Amino acid sequence: EIAEAGIPVREMFHYTFTSPKVLGLIALMMLTLGMEMGPMRWIPDVLQAAGLHGILVLVWISGLMFLLRMYAEPFVEKFSPTGMLLGASFLTFISLLLFSFVETSIVPLMFAGAVFAAGIAFFVPNMIGLMSERFPKAGSLGIVLLVGVGFVGGGISNAIMGQVADSYLPEALDEQSTVRILERVEQQFPEYLDRANQAKDDPEAVASLGYREADVLNILERAKDALDYYRQNNQFQGAVTGNALRALIDSGIPQEMELIQEASATLRPADNYGGRMAFRWISPIPVIVGFIFLVWFIRDHRKGGYRVERLEKRRSAEDDQAI
Repeated sequence: EIAEAGIPVREMFHYTFTSPKVLGLIALMMLTLGMEMGPMRWIPDVLQAAGLHGILVLVWISGLMFLLRMYAEPFVEKFSPTGMLLGASFLTFISLLLFSFVETSIVPLMFAGAVFAAGIAFFVPNMIGLMSERFPKAGSLGIVLLVGVGFVGGGISNAIMGQVADSYLPEALDEQSTVRILERVEQQFPEYLDRANQAKDDPEAVASLGYREADVLNILERAKDALDYYRQNNQFQGAVTGNALRALIDSGIPQEMELIQEASATLRPADNYGGRMAFRWISPIPVIVGFIFLVWFIRDHRKGGYRVERLEKRRSAEDDQAI
């Protein structure tokens, strides 16, 4: 459309990077894609920690998103892109709250997944449509920036959810069990480290051990950090303690399967609780986004409804000479 209208590329760049509305829409995309990518990354793990098949809920959500996007045209024509985005924000808010309160019941979780799918399914397509139809002068550059910066927002939301989840971990960890596990690592794993050091130049010996020196060293260092913090402050530090237990669980050392199972049983409920709190903490974001789309929707309505902007073709020098 830019090329057909005769708008130079440099003008497209200038308009895109100087238009407050275009930059604002890109910033909104960071929030909307963050609401999709962050929770989608965490849903399987949080449900798995509760003993459920979280990947099945993720497949359920993805399948519904596919169907909703395929048959979305009548809804978009009736409600307009801004109206769809307003509704999507409301549904996303409700679904995140549901995920934060429902712990193990599969039927409510499937319902929460359906509401979540109905919300996030329409964010990306309608945001791209808004950029294309309302700011056509931004051209392909605007769309590429919209999606690219949106993925940055997805990564940020994932990291924020991780920090929130870890901060709530100590509230749900069994203190006696956690201390006992970390102290057993502190007492027993130096021996495994010595064995790994002795066998490191012999591939067959390393294979027979079933673990590597780096794995044991990583577990010991993380356990020491977690215990040091606990002994100094008489409480756990969420991220440090969680990473210490995860390092032990992920190592799969054959000689310590009983301890690994105990660590997994101790960490799972805490991971589930922390993840649900992360859903609750990010739930206000769709409310903020929804308020912006509400204002936009009302302004469009006052002007007679949603209108697609059209670029007029510019006359070239040859056209002027012909005239």
